[in-house]
Amino acid sequence: MGASSDRIHVAIVGGGVGGLTLAFALAEERPDIAIDVYEAQSNFSAFGAGIALWPRVRETLFALGLKESLDQLAPPEDTLKPVQMLRGDVPNAKPWGSTPNMTAVHRGEFLKLLVDRVSASPNCTTHFSQKLVSYEDSSDSPVHLAFKDGSAATCDILIGADGVNSAVRAIMYNRLADNAGTEEEGRKWRSRVGPVWSGQVVYRYLLPREHLEAVDPQHRCLSTPTEFQGQGKGIITYPVSDGRWINVGAIIAQHNLFGSTFKDRWSATVDQEEVAEHFNGWEKESLILVELMKAPIRWAVNAVPNLPTYVCGRVALLGDAAHAMVPYQAVGDAFVLATLLSQVRSSSRIIDALAVYDEIRRPFSQNIQNLSLKTGIALFMDKKGDVPFGPTFEYGELENSAEDFSKLFDWSATTSVLPDRDRALKRFSGAVASI
Repeated sequence: MGASSDRIHVAIVGGGVGGLTLAFALAEERPDIAIDVYEAQSNFSAFGAGIALWPRVRETLFALGLKESLDQLAPPEDTLKPVQMLRGDVPNAKPWGSTPNMTAVHRGEFLKLLVDRVSASPNCTTHFSQKLVSYEDSSDSPVHLAFKDGSAATCDILIGADGVNSAVRAIMYNRLADNAGTEEEGRKWRSRVGPVWSGQVVYRYLLPREHLEAVDPQHRCLSTPTEFQGQGKGIITYPVSDGRWINVGAIIAQHNLFGSTFKDRWSATVDQEEVAEHFNGWEKESLILVELMKAPIRWAVNAVPNLPTYVCGRVALLGDAAHAMVPYQAVGDAFVLATLLSQVRSSSRIIDALAVYDEIRRPFSQNIQNLSLKTGIALFMDKKGDVPFGPTFEYGELENSAEDFSKLFDWSATTSVLPDRDRALKRFSGAVASI
């Protein structure tokens, strides 16, 4: 689909949660904007287990008009609960703290909700098996996209929502390196092309409820989101899909390896024994979960730390492509970006809108990225504040203060994305008025 002077075209590379949320939100705001979603796989993947939606995220989804659909997917009276924290590496541990209330959903079901909305939008078109290999962005012509199968397309705005191993980010940062003033500057840009390993792996498993009930019908995880903690490791679990499944994530955290490269496949199905060897001697309820993880998926947690920019020309990065982080906090950019793009009435204002997006969202998301690292430390070892990750990292005792721990989640329960949206709109309006 080609770009034209009288209708803005937006291309979104990546059909995950971030890309589809942006497509849906933008289509709702501006039916006259043409949106093309390019997904590298042959369909929208339902891969994944549970997603925890914190209060700030729920507010954003409600602002997008998804409250009724979300309530049907995860009724608040059944799913809106705090996560209970307790030691897993000692017998008969008592809960010592909790998080704010969260809503737990199955990723595949949540993604389908977004897919249905995007599919119903007449100004959205989806394209499958379209793996981006290159793009060209020059000021006097549309952005040109080239795909692995030899096909091509054009657009006015390109959004890279293609995950931690983003092709859009790789192309953007290699171009920035090529155009750097010195060889040293070029190396700095190029060092940002790929992600780094966080030193963590997650063993993910969706446990059928009846399997857990058969072993322990009183198990707390049948009804209560729970975090079992130990030094450098833990198990996060909560019910999804109206309680039909129990999402289980067993995490092994080696912060001294942050910044290195994971040597094995990033995602692989492994034997239950590989998980079990990490949790020898843990308390009964946590071991029941481990024993029932018959064929978990081991997922290497890679990160994209502190990029110097999310934007170059008419191209922007979104979600994991911009700030992939460890899985203890979450942040959504699509709402603010959709609002800004909905204000673009001519191609001459595209760069202004993307510059405001970078100005508003990059500092915020990178702050949450760092907060997520601190949260992992507080969960699985002592609370150290700002600590150096990598070979010099030192382990300590587990955090014991519920008050201190709860402060790490306060922002998700007490702040709103709406002021960020309003600030972005005001900043963009000022940029336009100054022309």
